[in-house]
Formats: sequence, C-alpha cells, structure tokens
Amino acid sequence: TLAPDIETYRDSLSQPLRFLGRGAQFYAFLTEDGRYVLKLFKHQHLNTAHPLDNIPLPPLQSYLEQRREERERRRAKLFLSCKLAADELAEDTGVILAHLNRTDNVLNIQTKFQDRFGAWHEISLDNLEFVLQHYSRPLPEAFSSLMKSGQLKEAQEMVEDLIAVVARRCDKGIRDTDQAFLDNYGFIAGHAIEFDVGSLNRYELIRERPYRDQEILLQLEPFHGWLLENFPQLLPQLQESLHRHLQAPTALPIPPSESKQVWGGRTGAC
Repeated sequence: TLAPDIETYRDSLSQPLRFLGRGAQFYAFLTEDGRYVLKLFKHQHLNTAHPLDNIPLPPLQSYLEQRREERERRRAKLFLSCKLAADELAEDTGVILAHLNRTDNVLNIQTKFQDRFGAWHEISLDNLEFVLQHYSRPLPEAFSSLMKSGQLKEAQEMVEDLIAVVARRCDKGIRDTDQAFLDNYGFIAGHAIEFDVGSLNRYELIRERPYRDQEILLQLEPFHGWLLENFPQLLPQLQESLHRHLQAPTALPIPPSESKQVWGGRTGAC
C-alpha cells in the first residue's frame, strides 16, 4: 500500500532514526522530530533461510520443507494484518504507509537508523519492507500523566475513545488475536490508536452478537484490571462506555451505577 503523499514525510524519514523498541514482529525506530515510527519486519523470524536449507540431506527434506512453508505462512499472515491496518483501519492504527514489497526508485528516500546496539546503518527505504505510523504515547503513560495532573475529564474521554476504537474494528469484521492490550494501544492528542498491527485478521462473525460483545470484553479485560489497580476512579466511566458500545448491554455483569466492580463474575484484578 503506497501513500500518494509520501512527500509529506520525506523530511522526517531523511533524518536519523533512533531505536525505539522491538516486539514479536518488528523493530521500531523513531524519527528525530518524534512524530513518526518506522517499523522494520524481523526477517530473521520470517524469511531467513536455515543453514541446512541448501544442503541435500534426504532424511531432513520433509522437515526443511515444512519449515519453509511455515515461514511463508507466518509472513503472509503478518503482511495481511498490516494491509488490513493500512487499508481499513488507518485512522485507528495510525498507519500512514505499509510498504510490503520492495520497490525500484518509487520512494527515493535514503534513511539512516541506529540499531539497539548503537550502530548506525544507511539504506534506501525502497529496499525495505516496513510500516510507517504516527507516533502515539503508550496507554499506561498517557493515562498516568493525565491522572497525576488532575485531568479526570480528559482521562474519561480517552476511556470512551479507547472502547470506540475496539468497537469500530469489530464492526469492520476484523479480529485482534493479541491479548496484550496495555502494550498495543496508545494515544495521539487524546485519540486512541492500536499501534500494534501484527495480529489482525478477517473474521466476519465478529460483527455479530454475541461475538462482537465477547471480543470487546475480552480485549478490555487487561485494561479493567489495570484501572482497578491504578485508577479505580475511572472504572465507572469504563462501565458506562461499555454499556454504550455493547450491542447487548445485559452482557455486562453489573450496571455502571454500582460501586462494586465485577468483570466476568470475578472480583479484584484481572
């Protein structure tokens, strides 16, 4: 997926990129101006050949072939996830560009980035497969900052927006199989962003009740536990927003007005 307005980001991408972190599928680099994140695929898990791949060892051929097929399946699954994020969820994932095929002088951007060991590398973006996203402030950091400065109303609005993002994804028939909710979401000027885009897949049933409600509750369970432990004053807003977005509000175990917070029949932290 190519962005027609790549020129908008040329200056930022031409500046040195610093190592931001790594996840299961990507290495992430932050532009010098702090506005964008360039994610490079961890090809050693997706595309790197096994040392024995090209050695004729008949007893191992079946194993090596299965290994190659598994690599290709994982690669295709990840690329499809990124394509869904770019094509159908760009506003709610912050994805600007999913460059999933190497190109020949299409981007014409030479970038320099620092790896996690401090070494610098220079390469043309045309020669890389990557995802470009707007930088978003991680969820725990965003809420902690607001609550510590007494901005309760703004934090309540972020709770509402967070649930709305999950609900919109479900309404588009897209499921997220990664349950690490607290590590996958962030905020840009108060707007929730699902910045981890490596575990999305098409699942039309999720549009329908009760699958939709179940997905929303399952996704938000870690967030509920985190609020319970850190900012319980936001729990009424969480319950109220869930009642608003669930297709069957009775799926919630309690009404939002009750002070005792229960999730899926359990009390205490999730």
